[in-house]
This record gives sequence, C-alpha cells and structure tokens, in this order.
Amino acid sequence: MFYFLTASLTLGFLPFLKPKYVILLTSLPWLEILATCQINMFRIGFQYPYMLLPLSMITSMYALRESSKEEIKKLLAMGVTIGLVTSILTSPILPLTNPIKKSLLVPPLYHQTVTDHHKKLMETTELLSETNFSILTQNDIFPHLANRKETYVIWSSYCGKKLPNADIILLDWKLLYSMYNYFVKNHSKDYIKIYENDGIEIWIRKEKSNDLKISKLKK
Repeated sequence: MFYFLTASLTLGFLPFLKPKYVILLTSLPWLEILATCQINMFRIGFQYPYMLLPLSMITSMYALRESSKEEIKKLLAMGVTIGLVTSILTSPILPLTNPIKKSLLVPPLYHQTVTDHHKKLMETTELLSETNFSILTQNDIFPHLANRKETYVIWSSYCGKKLPNADIILLDWKLLYSMYNYFVKNHSKDYIKIYENDGIEIWIRKEKSNDLKISKLKK
C-alpha cells in the first residue's frame, strides 16, 4: 500500500480524477503488482512496473481533457507540486536518505570502483563459463554468466518455488545481493565447498565432486 501511495503521489493523484479511466487502463497492472510475492515488483527505481507510468499518464490526460480550463490550471499546479516533492524524497538517483526511501526499499546508487576483489570474481566467472556445469548464482553475478545455456539466478523471492538443483553454486558474500544467499541454505547438504577466496565461494554437488572439469576451479 505504501508503494501504491508513493507512485500515485508522484503523479499528483491526477490519474484518479476519473475513476473510469483508472479501471480501464491501470487496474490490471496494479493488480499484478499489489498481488505479487516478488518484492522487486514494488520497489521504487526498479523496471518491473514500467507499464504503470505510460498508462497513468494517458489516464491523467483523458481525465484532464474532461475538466474545465480553470480546473486544469489548479489541478496541474497541485499535481506538479506534489509530484516534484514526492520524486525528490523517493528518487534513487538522489543521495537524500530518509525513512520513506528506507520503507520503500529504494536501492542504493550502483556505481562501484573496480577492486582486486572484482578482478578475482571476474577470473572465477571466466573459468566457470568454460565448463558445461549448470550454475546457480546471485543476481549481481548472473549477467556475467547469462550467455550460458544453464545459468540460474537466486531471486529475492521465489514465491514458494524451489531453487533449481544446479551442478554448481557460485556465491560472493561481498556483493549487494548476497543478502539473499540464505535461500541456498537448504541446498548446502547436497553440496561441498571446493573454493573460497575473499568472500567468493564455489559449491558443487557431491556426485560431481570427482569430475575432472573442476580441477581448475580448486586452484
């Protein structure tokens, strides 16, 4: 509900001037977002609810079209003011920190300086990319292995679904998305750790532990 209020305030509640347009144009996207168990669907700054912005703008335009000129002036002045204040308080690109952004799980700025740790991780992903093992890894490593046939990601929520039983689990406890690595806890009994360095871990299924292909990974 907090997300619903914030998203609506960003547009100054203008889409709700005419409920009929809200129902026709935005009810289904809102239902999808508010009913999901995937928390990234209602995080400010994430791309998943992208359809709401154009549909809400269209809704606002239809609603304003049916208003008088005097009403439009007042509504636009109010809507723009409310929208700007809300955007400043919740925008992920501004350094401002406040309880609202914390409650909405607004992500931090993602610019990071490349360190020796990142270079170690890059070397590890390059080694893994050359194998035929299926790999389960966290969201901020997944893009570097996404061109492989069998690479799976540890999402922040699987909505009750089980994680895939991949051959290898690659974790990095120094990256942002390591906060969701607890999802692999139930998997650990079927795996053994073959590599650990500076927070980077490689786990492999026990039945694959004698495979010749992992010799390089153990170094």
